[in-house]
Amino acid sequence: MALSKDPNKSMGMEKRWNRDLARRMGAFYRGLQPLFKSLTAGIVLANASANEDRFNKAFIDRFSELIDKNLVGDWQRQYQTAMYSQTIERTNQRYQQDNKASLWDANTYALLHGLLTSGYQSRAEHTNELTFLWNRAATSLVVAADRMKRNVSQLLHDGFGSESATALREQIADQVKKFKTSALLVSRTEINKAAQRAVIIQAMLIEGITGYKQMLWWVTVNDSHVRHLHAAWHGDLVDIKEALRRMKISPFRCRCELRIVPNKRDVTGMKNEFKAEKQLLDSIRRGLKAAA
Repeated sequence: MALSKDPNKSMGMEKRWNRDLARRMGAFYRGLQPLFKSLTAGIVLANASANEDRFNKAFIDRFSELIDKNLVGDWQRQYQTAMYSQTIERTNQRYQQDNKASLWDANTYALLHGLLTSGYQSRAEHTNELTFLWNRAATSLVVAADRMKRNVSQLLHDGFGSESATALREQIADQVKKFKTSALLVSRTEINKAAQRAVIIQAMLIEGITGYKQMLWWVTVNDSHVRHLHAAWHGDLVDIKEALRRMKISPFRCRCELRIVPNKRDVTGMKNEFKAEKQLLDSIRRGLKAAA
């Protein structure tokens, strides 16, 4: 085991999500160009004929259509689903390495074997959790898009008669950039939450079968962006309740991994490895702080 910059194996999936987002933002920007061109004529028309409200409504209606077509919806589900599925597969492979028939009675072993050799689709607990994650990500994007739309509407309302068309375009473009920043936060957060929640649900299912409290390793990331608190948690052995508590403390942008500990396994060697890794991580962080 060694410190990794990608313990959740989520970077590739996050990049795929963000490439799709970039493509969608590009299409959105292209759709905005006719609206931007209409601003100059619209301002002149509105000032001349007091049709400001009518123009603003037409602008926002088209703006909303572009949002619905390109930025919101269920397009992000495929990346959450793939991340969730590959995490379940990796977790099952790790657990099976130590899941010997001699450790359990025949019924327990059969139930464990069935769980560990089936995909997430076979259990309602997983499909329900994934549906929750889908809805949360979609809602987060809708909230960010609605905020952008409200701000743009306010800019149009305030800008007529006091701002040039060029100034309005720049202010609207700035709101679009802020949406993209929010959307990138959603992708980083939700991709890693898909991985973490997949492990949590699988741990709950294993605990229900074995009757043993299921423990998890908390594994952090080896780079300079790790939160100090999360670096201090590296290698901690926690139960499900504690893992959930920690996930709520600083949920955004967390890239830490939760790793199931096979029941009845001697973890002394792993504890020593994690202790050495934590010392290495601390020294790296001290070096970065001294160089700053």
